[in-house]
Amino acid sequence: MNQPLNPEPNQPSKQDIDIQQQVDTSTLDNGMQAIKGNKNFQNQSNNTSSGNNVNISINPYKETEITESFFIKEFKRVLPLLPLFFLTAFLAIAIHERFKNTNIDLTLLNQLFKWIINIIWKWLLSQDLYFLIALLILLIDIILKWKNHERYKQLNTFQEANAIKTPYSWEEESRKFKKRYYDELIYNCRDYRTQGLKTKGPFTLDLEKVFVALRLAPECVDRIPNGMIHLKYGSNPTEIWDWLIASQEFHAFRSIAIIAPPGYGKTTLLEYLVLNYANNTYFQHNAKAPELIPIILYLREIQNSIIEEQPDLPTLIEQQELVKKNQPLKSWFEDNLRLNINLTTRNYKTQKCLVMFDGLDEVELHQRQLISRWVNKQIQEYPHAIFLLTSRPFGYRSAPVENIKAILEIHPFNSKQVQFFIQNWYLQNEIMSRHGQKDQGIQQNANRKSDDLIERIKNNSSLAAMALNPLLLTMIATVHCYRGALPGRRVELYAEICDVMLGRRQDSKGIADLLTSDQKKVVLQVLALFLMNQNTREFDLMLGSSVIQDVLSQVAGNKLSPEDFIKNVEDVCGLLVEKEKNIYEFAHKSFQEYLAAVQIKESKQEHILINKLKDDWWHETIRLYAAQTDATNIISTALSNLDLMSLKLALDCQEESLKVAPIIRERLIKTLDDGLESSDIEILKLAAQVKLARRLGRLVRIDEKKQIDNSYITCVEYQLFIEETGNALYPENWHGNRFLPGDSQKPVNGISWQIANRFCAWLTTWSKTQNINAQLNIKEFANYYRLLTEYEKKQYDFNDDETLSETGIHILNVVLPDKYTQLFYYLLNFEWKKADEETARLILQISGQLEEKFLDTKYIKYFPCEDIRIINDLWIYASKGHFGFKVQKDIYKRLGGTNNYSQKIWEKFGEYIGWRKKTRWLYQNELIYNMDAPEGHLPSYPIFPWGFSYLFHTTPTARRLSDITRFLSRIENCGL
Repeated sequence: MNQPLNPEPNQPSKQDIDIQQQVDTSTLDNGMQAIKGNKNFQNQSNNTSSGNNVNISINPYKETEITESFFIKEFKRVLPLLPLFFLTAFLAIAIHERFKNTNIDLTLLNQLFKWIINIIWKWLLSQDLYFLIALLILLIDIILKWKNHERYKQLNTFQEANAIKTPYSWEEESRKFKKRYYDELIYNCRDYRTQGLKTKGPFTLDLEKVFVALRLAPECVDRIPNGMIHLKYGSNPTEIWDWLIASQEFHAFRSIAIIAPPGYGKTTLLEYLVLNYANNTYFQHNAKAPELIPIILYLREIQNSIIEEQPDLPTLIEQQELVKKNQPLKSWFEDNLRLNINLTTRNYKTQKCLVMFDGLDEVELHQRQLISRWVNKQIQEYPHAIFLLTSRPFGYRSAPVENIKAILEIHPFNSKQVQFFIQNWYLQNEIMSRHGQKDQGIQQNANRKSDDLIERIKNNSSLAAMALNPLLLTMIATVHCYRGALPGRRVELYAEICDVMLGRRQDSKGIADLLTSDQKKVVLQVLALFLMNQNTREFDLMLGSSVIQDVLSQVAGNKLSPEDFIKNVEDVCGLLVEKEKNIYEFAHKSFQEYLAAVQIKESKQEHILINKLKDDWWHETIRLYAAQTDATNIISTALSNLDLMSLKLALDCQEESLKVAPIIRERLIKTLDDGLESSDIEILKLAAQVKLARRLGRLVRIDEKKQIDNSYITCVEYQLFIEETGNALYPENWHGNRFLPGDSQKPVNGISWQIANRFCAWLTTWSKTQNINAQLNIKEFANYYRLLTEYEKKQYDFNDDETLSETGIHILNVVLPDKYTQLFYYLLNFEWKKADEETARLILQISGQLEEKFLDTKYIKYFPCEDIRIINDLWIYASKGHFGFKVQKDIYKRLGGTNNYSQKIWEKFGEYIGWRKKTRWLYQNELIYNMDAPEGHLPSYPIFPWGFSYLFHTTPTARRLSDITRFLSRIENCGL
């Protein structure tokens, strides 16, 4: 008799059967129910008695033999979709990792990938693939939930636990805040705002469009750790991106001070970095640039908060208005500064921060030490962050930060930077004037105007010197833009700049409404003359106020205090700059000299200048005075002195003067012309000195470190060289020891390369003793004179006479580090042995191994490229390509040499350049120190103490020759 269907306790209920028949794998919980259902049905099947007449076949696997062939069959059935599943997952992860720290919204993309994966996943489970996959995923989910539970327990309160976000929501919130924060940074830093020149013209320009990459180099190489010295002149010198890249390898570069005089663009540099990181364009400047979160803090604005509250860095950042109004996530800055994994998730990836403190010198002097100590503490507290600090030199030296290991100086603009800035500046002005339109016509207008200004700067040495300062270059461009052209005479140019800077300020406030341009100029003239009388450029606020108080009250009454006048001229006009805190000076010495000359003229105090004819501090002021009035008395007094400086000054004034009495003009010209042909050797020498000194002051600038003469050395100037040195180095076409009568001002010819170089060596020394040098004066650099190379003759085509080109003297002024003075002198005088020893000494000095007298292997790899180039160029120049590092490297490569040491190649190399003869390496005293030596014979390598003195006392070992191989490789890596 059939029994009713009543399930026993160990049998499944109807509800369980329904669950089994309706497997829903849309969630992991339902997947678990399916697994449990299958298990119950399996138990029921196994426990049913054989006599049971009811056979319920519900479990789909009950009658299926689970064998190896079953798994293979199931695997093959789902195999086609597995690659698609993993490829989709991989693409989702890769795209998310690449763009998650940018401003790109990935929400829709994330949802799309999740939808695709979910569909594939459901399909897999719907095919009844074995339940191990679902079980594995379930176990992973349980583990993750347990981990999250453990993280919940780390929090202090129930409310904080409730506030925890899921990994996805936290990352999403972080991304949204980061976008808001970056947008705010862009709004604050996108305008070109040169400090000290608040208005650059009728339009506000985009910083990114006009910015010129600044050149940075260590203030002192001793502050750079060994092993990093190669970056000293990395890109001649390096840009900021190179130092940020170096910070990833060298911990000492994670805290850098950037110092420079006023107007060199320190603040602009930091804002440019902020803009590039906020816009995610940093990698366009250097592919190796690290990805950083930019944080900029202006110390002048936050100094009181630091002193009063002593906050930690994250707290101070969150107090900033641009951060606070964007509702920063709790501990977001803290986590990124420390590179922590946020407590709420293991999936949130932190980033390094770039913390920039601007203007230590702008902090009140009595608080500067406290601020410096606070900055030092933050550097210690957050070792993973990169810190940049800007300051004017005196401001930093008065309160140095202990943990800052690298101090970089911003170099002046070079000629390429000047040209690039002017072109960008004019192009952006043209575009803005046409409401953002850009076409070929606008480009042509911008090119025409910028080319005109560039040409004027090149042809005016005073203007070229001013253009090296970004602030002054902006002034010059502004004047040129307003006026359409620059005046031809210097005195008119300075007048134009003062007029534009003091007068045309549509958006200025306060002082611009109270005083006219002429009134402000009257006050500044008094200040300028006072500073000239004190032989100084600097003044503090109290002193300056007392100097101008009387004249200011005469033009402004009680409407304006002296302190406010000085500060407003600095803030609005830019003619004064705050060099240090409350220490001011004129933006350029030329402005001080011009205004002092105007004051002397208007107050009729010419006697001041007559008494200062022998004081070179006053010479430019005297010239600018003569350019505005009658220079007869100045020139007449100078003629009565009959010395080099007085006669040179008299000739300068005669050329620039507004007017001169004819009798005095003729007397001056006759004195010089007669002196050049005089039989009295002392009178001739004086006239020749005046002529030569004026030549050196008129060289044409071709870049920031070179000036070229536009004519050849004359016979009388060469006669001066012979008389001063006592050398009987007479040209071939002279009869005796003197030039022919009437030839004093003709170019000297018939001079050999060697003798012409001796003339240049003498000229370098003479110009220093007479304090007469070209205007390329840079700290720790010196002026040198040499001949033009063949390449330079072709590059700067002066339509030379072929004879003069070969045997005349055409000089070039170059600026080199002062440490090369002795080497330059030895080489130009062909003292090869001394030059060889000086080369070894220099390389040991540069590498910091002078005391050890040995250049260790580890220093070869990082030897500064710029120093290698300078030493090589000097040897190449003096030997006309016969000696030099590059010559040796080229021979080594030509013989088959590589970066790896080869004894066979080295023996061939040694024999070729004359270091090895008959299977024996030479001693140092066997080297040949003249031009008869084989090609590449000198310089001998300073890998060992003092050249070859150690190397050749024994047979060279493989290790020693390997070091020289490394040095040759370094030469090649430096681009030689």
